[in-house]
Amino acid sequence: MIKKRCSLSGGFTIVELLIVIVVIGILATITVVAYNGIQTRAVNSKNVSEATQAVKLLESYKAANDTYPPTSAAGVCVGEGFVNYTGDSNGDCWDSKGSYYLSVDPTFNTALKTVGTISTEQSKCIPYAATACFSGPVYATSTANNQPSPAGPTVRYWVYGTTCPTGIKVWAGTTSDVSACALRLSS
Repeated sequence: MIKKRCSLSGGFTIVELLIVIVVIGILATITVVAYNGIQTRAVNSKNVSEATQAVKLLESYKAANDTYPPTSAAGVCVGEGFVNYTGDSNGDCWDSKGSYYLSVDPTFNTALKTVGTISTEQSKCIPYAATACFSGPVYATSTANNQPSPAGPTVRYWVYGTTCPTGIKVWAGTTSDVSACALRLSS
């Protein structure tokens, strides 16, 4: 009589291990893409909220004083807590790495504080290539960095993507998906 020998293998084959690794890789990729999308939407939402709050403050100031606060430039940052790129005592909400800046005007922000609370939280920088960084809302009385201005004063903000959640698009990046948007103020 011949005895059959039964052998049970206790491990996985290489093919089974590769399949598991590929599935884990696919799940990790999906998770990273979803997380990045959530971060982008959160930054955009925060920027729209800050711009909308700036519009409310500016309109309240104009209602109380019949004019918008005086500014030292055609475009100034609305709020405080911005990174200081220029080395002066004020923060900057637009930095093109040496050729153009939009800065905080302390007199302008002090005037806005008479009608409400301005943001003091540092906004996340939205990078544009290696040459610029955008953060926070800007009150623009005319063109800012040669961006076309809608008729009258505006509050500008930047978002990731090619569309503006609210307002009109006044500029779009050519090397990345970044757009400048504008909310019109009453003239």
